[in-house]
Amino acid sequence: MKYLALFLTPALLFCSVLLNAQNLTIYDGQETVGNSINSPSFEENPILHPSGTMMFFTRVQHAANVGGKGDKGDIWISEQSASGDWLPAQNLGTPLNSDGLNAIIGFADAGNLMYLSTDYKDKDGILRKAVATSRRNGDNWTAPERLNVKYFNNKSSHQSSWVTADGTVLLLSIEAPGGYGTEDLYVCFRESDGSYSSPRNLGFMINTAFQENTPFLAEDYKTLIFASNGIAGQGGRDLFYSERLDDSWRNWSEPVSLGNKVNTVGTELSFSFQPGADFAYLTSTQNSEGYSDIKRVKIKSDIVAQRLDTIPQTPLIGAVVKPSIDPEVVPTATAPTVATTQVSGIVRDAKTLGALSANISVSGQTSDYSTNHQSGNDGTFSFALEDGHSYALTVSAKGYLDEQLVVETFDGDEINETVLLQPLSVGNTVTLSHVLFEQSTANMIKGSEADLERVRKMMEDNPEVEILISGHTDNQGPIKPNIELSESRVQTVIDYLVSKGIDKSRLTGKGFGPTKPIASNASEETRKLNRRVEFTVLKGN
Repeated sequence: MKYLALFLTPALLFCSVLLNAQNLTIYDGQETVGNSINSPSFEENPILHPSGTMMFFTRVQHAANVGGKGDKGDIWISEQSASGDWLPAQNLGTPLNSDGLNAIIGFADAGNLMYLSTDYKDKDGILRKAVATSRRNGDNWTAPERLNVKYFNNKSSHQSSWVTADGTVLLLSIEAPGGYGTEDLYVCFRESDGSYSSPRNLGFMINTAFQENTPFLAEDYKTLIFASNGIAGQGGRDLFYSERLDDSWRNWSEPVSLGNKVNTVGTELSFSFQPGADFAYLTSTQNSEGYSDIKRVKIKSDIVAQRLDTIPQTPLIGAVVKPSIDPEVVPTATAPTVATTQVSGIVRDAKTLGALSANISVSGQTSDYSTNHQSGNDGTFSFALEDGHSYALTVSAKGYLDEQLVVETFDGDEINETVLLQPLSVGNTVTLSHVLFEQSTANMIKGSEADLERVRKMMEDNPEVEILISGHTDNQGPIKPNIELSESRVQTVIDYLVSKGIDKSRLTGKGFGPTKPIASNASEETRKLNRRVEFTVLKGN
């Protein structure tokens, strides 16, 4: 089983979370940090300054923000008094804040270098997301300077991040092409010129078809805590921990819930703590003074700080970089050896398992690479890709729904894939696993468009095809509202396809609610399978 939720009974008043003898103990439940920080607006993303006496956080839709009440989020600060109380928070103003979303993601250089997640407008006036830095200048901070994160591409309107105290490791929650679902967790490493490597997906053990957000990496560079609504939990989004098992950054222990001292039926995000601290801080919508508040829980951390020896300790942004060789000496040029990974596999009909000749379009997600390959009449294919990159593969054949997958060549292993294409034959039903909706609404979660774009393209390439779109729920709650909800979600899908130019006469819709389960409703893990959108071919090839 991939996911495991840890629920704490009263006998486990003091819960102990063990990670290979590195111990994090959570003693008590959530308590508010008070109304000097919390307000009727959203308070998010609490980050303590390394001094421990200043809390930085993001306040959303507040009249005192730079952009006023409609502002997406400004950075605020509260200082701690000698008695330990938090003083009334102040907006940090410009140049750190704009009318976009601004959030601090960590500090380096003893707290003199600030890392931020920020919005900016490009030359065409389009709002983009970026990671930036600002340096302390007396009592002020310099204007943010965008970092160069290679092949950075966030398709989501949401972004959360974390940077380690030495600035070497950057964790991102973004929606990138070819991910597992909506927002996934990625890792980047600082390189010798101060830029960051292209985002590397943390893999299927961490990421799901739903949202993974607000990563936190402890000082051992192994203990990861993050929020997810794709793992069985207690509320909208819960907090989980996992341990990195090797240097690939794709092999993690099974995520485990932080338990009911931390997680509630509400939404919990942004769990973080400092080495040796008595408290961890987080945000929660449970019993909040507004939409979401900053809370704390009492902890004891015995996590041992370590150096990350597998990543070069390169200089921080703004530091002086001395030449590593004598400038008088001119090195002898040698042709670099390009390491490659062999990608092979077979394409089959998902129903008959017969071999298919298909086109395989390959595009680099972390490079400018682009090419096409063809599987043989026996369905097999084989080609080499340069190591150190992530590639998106689109496999297509006439009369079939395209299939998309991602291969990563960071580890140098041979990759072998069996690709199953769904035929557009009458009666065949295809589940659209990544078409997701906000809880109890017909509002699609951003990122669901990727699966619907596959359907749109299929309908355009096969103008004779007509489909039935069906919506399904689990059995939680009364049957009638569930049927109405499924019908509303079906209509959302139809409206999207029609808006993209698909003739409405080719689309039929029906909401079935909980009446056609494909799995047991006995547990949350299997109930998730019943909450789905499908299409069935009514008229095909």
